[in-house]
Amino acid sequence: MNIRFKITTQLLAAIRTDLARPHAFAMERVGFISTSMAASRDGLVLLAQEYRPVADEDYVPDDTVRVMMGPVAIRKAMQWGLTDRVGIFHVHTHGGTGIPTFSGIDLRESAKFVPSFLNVAPQRAHGALVLSGDAARGQAWLSREGTPSFISEFVEVGAHCRKWGRALPLSDGTRLERQSFLGDMSPQRLADATIGVVGLGGGGSPIVQQLAHIGVGGYVLADPQAIEDTNTNRLVGATLADVEAQTSKVQIAERVIRGLIPDARIAARAVPWQELVDELRDCDVIVGAPDSYGERDQLERFARRNLITYVDVGMDVHDCGTHGHLISGQVILSTPGYPCLRCCGFLTDSRLELEAQRYGAAGGQPQVVWPNGVLASAAVGLIVQRITPWFPAPKPFVYLEYDGNLNTLVSAPYMRLFPNQVGCPHHPADEAGDPFCVLPSHGRPTAALGKLRLKAQHEYTQGATSIRHGPDWAATRSLGQVCEPEADGRRLRPLPGGGGCQFHHPGPDATRASPRERYSS
Repeated sequence: MNIRFKITTQLLAAIRTDLARPHAFAMERVGFISTSMAASRDGLVLLAQEYRPVADEDYVPDDTVRVMMGPVAIRKAMQWGLTDRVGIFHVHTHGGTGIPTFSGIDLRESAKFVPSFLNVAPQRAHGALVLSGDAARGQAWLSREGTPSFISEFVEVGAHCRKWGRALPLSDGTRLERQSFLGDMSPQRLADATIGVVGLGGGGSPIVQQLAHIGVGGYVLADPQAIEDTNTNRLVGATLADVEAQTSKVQIAERVIRGLIPDARIAARAVPWQELVDELRDCDVIVGAPDSYGERDQLERFARRNLITYVDVGMDVHDCGTHGHLISGQVILSTPGYPCLRCCGFLTDSRLELEAQRYGAAGGQPQVVWPNGVLASAAVGLIVQRITPWFPAPKPFVYLEYDGNLNTLVSAPYMRLFPNQVGCPHHPADEAGDPFCVLPSHGRPTAALGKLRLKAQHEYTQGATSIRHGPDWAATRSLGQVCEPEADGRRLRPLPGGGGCQFHHPGPDATRASPRERYSS
């Protein structure tokens, strides 16, 4: 089973900074990260939400390693997992560069306390991470009885999309040698990338074509429509024979890709994108070229919940009366942890209420090919900046406005409002993940291959009792090593028996524990 761990650049940088602080007597600092979960096609995605350092007073002396975190620190982490229904990952750093390894002490101690978290939040994955200066390694426990699994891949989401932990595919021969300036390993990085494209008409089809030309290896394509004769003035790759055969737009896009990359990884279905959410969760970037503000709002929310960069592309034609018609458009880069489409004023409640499916006055959603080509090229350029190192300092938030009458594509005035803004009030970090994605309450499934079973439990949002206690809660008490919740489900107490629990409530014998307001007539 593949387990991916995703974290934003800002959160990862804050963790490294905190762990580098000196301590009065401890050799190294440690902390905890809260996580949510989501299902993907082939496993589980863990999404980092928040970091909390272990307080200075919560370190205690130890005979074997001189100093370690004490029982109070672990109890606080358990309380966090219980109260917020989150996964808890212990984290520390070994410094240096490259992918780090766990020490023997790391493996021994984490095996003692991490299973404790499963007793208070059994339907979440918990684990331990070790960082270096530029990478990470981790283990995740999915049940109280099972052994931990190593995390398959780490993804850092920010101005650059960085990955480590998984081997990159081989280079595509000499076909891409003219773009070697994109940087070290750029052909492999592009081949490893997966881009989702929602809407494969005039806006999405040139994006797919350009991504295939530069060597992107993975695609998730969603558009429920088949081609019509009115699409042929702008849909790249379409033919009149496709109109006759009523070929779907996703089939045309796949044909274009395979003409350049025969072995491309493609998940393409002629359905609404909401039926491809598991596939879209595997994407590094999602490009949206839908026909309405409502779809844009939903796409961006989905991307933010799954820590995926979203690129919005769209154009419109406006009737200006005696002044003729005006062509306008936008390309907006929305990165988790930075301003969103609402922050910059592009999405507003009033626009969603009016519903932009009928915006434009020159006919039924007028479209022409050349503005879509300009916007597609700008979008692909932003995507390549995320994936390859050719440009060392890309911006995490970009809002470009297109004026087809003046033939300009420039930064929107709203960009000046966000020169260094970090954070977004519309998409808080604790909204990440799928609230209905939970591990079975009885722990790891018993199937021979040990595949993870995920289920959408609507009672998740209806109350805490079934989630926190479940039918097997009594069995967890027999482990005799951790706390249990109080009757109100909000606090921890030691298990009965007189001796306390091993780590958190030591007994007497225990020793440790524009917008520019779019052009309008």
